Amino acid sequence: MSGEEKIVMPAPEEIDRAVEHIVEEGLGKGTAAGKKRLRMRLLMLGGAAVIALVLAVGIPLFRKSAAKVNYPGVETVQAVRPAATAKNMSADEFNQSEAAFRWMNAQKAAAAVSLPLQEGMRPFYEGLMAQMLSDTKDNAVCSPISIYLALSMLAEVTAGGTQKQILDVLNVPDTETLRKNVTALWESNYSDSPAQQSRLANSFWLNDHFNCNRSVLRRLADMYHADSFIGVPGSDAMDKALRKWTDDNTGGLLAEHVKDLKLDRDTVLALVSAIYFNSSWELPFFAEKNTREVFHGTQGDTEVIMMHKENPMDVYEGKHFISVALPLKTSGFVYICLPKEGTDAGALAADPELLDIVHMNDHWTSGYNTTVCLSLPKFSVSGKTDLIGTLRSLGITDAMDEGKADFTPLAAKKEDAAGLHLGRAEHAAKLSIDEEGVVGAAYTMFMIPTAGWPERIELTVDRPFFFLVTGQDNSILFAGVVNHIE
Repeated sequence: MSGEEKIVMPAPEEIDRAVEHIVEEGLGKGTAAGKKRLRMRLLMLGGAAVIALVLAVGIPLFRKSAAKVNYPGVETVQAVRPAATAKNMSADEFNQSEAAFRWMNAQKAAAAVSLPLQEGMRPFYEGLMAQMLSDTKDNAVCSPISIYLALSMLAEVTAGGTQKQILDVLNVPDTETLRKNVTALWESNYSDSPAQQSRLANSFWLNDHFNCNRSVLRRLADMYHADSFIGVPGSDAMDKALRKWTDDNTGGLLAEHVKDLKLDRDTVLALVSAIYFNSSWELPFFAEKNTREVFHGTQGDTEVIMMHKENPMDVYEGKHFISVALPLKTSGFVYICLPKEGTDAGALAADPELLDIVHMNDHWTSGYNTTVCLSLPKFSVSGKTDLIGTLRSLGITDAMDEGKADFTPLAAKKEDAAGLHLGRAEHAAKLSIDEEGVVGAAYTMFMIPTAGWPERIELTVDRPFFFLVTGQDNSILFAGVVNHIE
């Protein structure tokens, strides 16, 4: 959109006429309450999305959107997200096409905006990984970008000291800065092409009896691309919709955790952020080179499938670890960090030097001068975490305290916010690495109830190690520790 173009919201009477038209077409509820909720849904979309629905040409679009995903018993408005790129092409066809050239240029331009913001996000990454990944002898994985986006939405529905604690953890001075960060993160890390999928998704789940502040919900829908769901928390319909949405937006990878998702009956609002990521190696491993080797894990020795390749690679030597950077096609890198003898893999999560590797400083030895014979096990790591303790340790405490939590922006009237607090916070993530590349997914849910190297290096990853997966703007998409492999 150019600087001269402006989006003008339709007048209230236009929205009222659209509601009547939609009801007449059989697309909405004919009761007064149904019309009221439908009107609110149109208002929440805001901007161009409302115009598309309200104008005569927009009525069929609403029907098409409503039929796209069916959530019986739950009123739904789908957020506007970028369309898939060349979805009818194979990856090979796409990589040779003009569409790929244009797509890659757009991705690079978006990354150029987001990249300078990453240094400011470093304290958040460091604090989160230290809390979630450092003190464990088991496998652990998380998605910092998913948690960042969920916390950003939480900041939008809080105020006062509650909001300040969240902003402090996110290392931003105000919501204006936060919104710029979120926009840059989204535009840089959202892609849906035959070459790569990095699909971000947000949603909010509203109790239809709560007198909410519509402007806040419009902001979540517009700025955070959040799908909206309005219904009765704890009902079978709402829980089924929650599981379906989360499963759809994590590529079905977290089915073991999603099957138990549900909303408490006293929920006023739930916020969910999800990511699905699928990217191939720039230089793949070849299955015919695989061998069966022993991995010396914290729970004993196991036989694993070890992948091998010998290529020029960038290598980093830290005080407590050695790291190689494996480039992903049209994306960032996978950093494999092998701790030096005497250092636990989990301890790297709290190592202040760890994130230096993302910024490619002088400690890196260029792959042009270094050939690495890498042996890396195929692995898959997943887990589900209660985030309440993590948030408290990071400094977010008022949100969980009914007497201190300030959720006044969420309510239409200040008195309606009394007793609102963060009652549940959970996170689940999974990441798999094989010969083809990386596949990962994660969701975060917040529930608010009422009340110098030689030329040739041998590096065999046969013991616990740490990993990071970054976007092209150096966003930390996934991080984890592998202590054992089954």
